[in-house]
Amino acid sequence: MRHLLLGAVLLTFLPLTGGCARRASGPSTVRLVRSVSAVIRSETVTRLDVLSFPKEIRTVAALTPDDLEVSWFYRITVRRFARSKLKRELVSALQTSAINTRPQRDADYRWACIFYKDDGTRAVAMYFDGFGTVGLIAGTPVTLNGRFVRLLERRFSCAWK
Repeated sequence: MRHLLLGAVLLTFLPLTGGCARRASGPSTVRLVRSVSAVIRSETVTRLDVLSFPKEIRTVAALTPDDLEVSWFYRITVRRFARSKLKRELVSALQTSAINTRPQRDADYRWACIFYKDDGTRAVAMYFDGFGTVGLIAGTPVTLNGRFVRLLERRFSCAWK
């Protein structure tokens, strides 16, 4: 009986520790990553806005996606995104991240990537906490391994240091 209980506890907490997840797991997460990657790769996505609010700055309340879009601290616009090297890097980081869906939507979002079509309409938006472990991808709450935000920090933090 003890072994059965121990096994159940381990299986319950394995996903919380990162477990064996290497990439998107579960059919809905795999579909989400594929569809968002396809949107980002498409030739109609021509502009990217990267918004950031430093995690070191405390706020009275957690930042929602709407709060971040209004109160961003830094904003970088990549106008020629369709032909940029960054496009391939972002798709690769998204596809190789360990991503799982999560039930709740609330988080303290500190990063956003908002992709726009050539006609100026929004194609897809992604929001992440300051560590890249919790996010909202195309409206779906997810947990991640931080790889995507580390790429954003490497590529863009030099603009505000």
